[in-house]
Amino acid sequence: MLVARDVSAVLGDRRRIVDRVDIAVVPGRVTAVIGPNGAGKSTLLRLIAGELAPAAGTVTLNGTPLSAWRSRERARQLAVLPQSTTLDFAFRVEEVVGLGRLPHGDDETRGRGHRVVTAALDAVGLGAFAERLYPTLSGGEQQRVQLARCLAQVDLLPDETPAAPRYLLLDEPTTSLDPAHQLSVLALARRLAARGLGVLAVLHDLGLAASIADELVVMAAGRVVAAGPPRETLTTQLIADVYGIEAMVLPNPAGPGVLVAPRFAA
Repeated sequence: MLVARDVSAVLGDRRRIVDRVDIAVVPGRVTAVIGPNGAGKSTLLRLIAGELAPAAGTVTLNGTPLSAWRSRERARQLAVLPQSTTLDFAFRVEEVVGLGRLPHGDDETRGRGHRVVTAALDAVGLGAFAERLYPTLSGGEQQRVQLARCLAQVDLLPDETPAAPRYLLLDEPTTSLDPAHQLSVLALARRLAARGLGVLAVLHDLGLAASIADELVVMAAGRVVAAGPPRETLTTQLIADVYGIEAMVLPNPAGPGVLVAPRFAA
């Protein structure tokens, strides 16, 4: 597992952005982190990814402190999709996805890298885009290319199950996507979890989070205020307390999770 225990993050003014949070990313499961702007969700993801050292607490990857892993070995097991990625060079799409293969070094000489890159592009629906120039793509297409890069990094072919646990951390992966591609990306996350990956996704859309997650983690003011299965966790009272809005929470007739219907003032 990828586990954060009692972790905190402090800004320069000594304000705690993340305050003593416990969270686990479990192989075979999807965990969605939700909460209002400024709740500390993205900072928590950076702590779990090893991009930010905790001011207190520990993060372990498969039982070993994250800080003890060599960066290349850690990158083979843990990939991160940030909210946005700036890349202005005229790389072809397959070259951008191929950047995810850098931690695998000598494996590329056996041709595996090309197969993984091709499979990753197919998985995000961009198999025909391999020769396109990355800067010419729309924002949503670029986000899907970056997701393919993460898939190439965790080194998984369609007919394989990873021998060791792998983890995928997604920071607002649906923000620049239209509804169809939002659903396709989240369906892909579910399929990856079914194949044994541990997936953590920071999301803003409560309905989408409830439909994808095995567990919801709700944050406010840097702390976890609720956690558990979506139907048990996402309640009318919690939405009022955390977001300050009135909403109805209804069972989803089309599948798992719940529907969230906000009430608008007249």
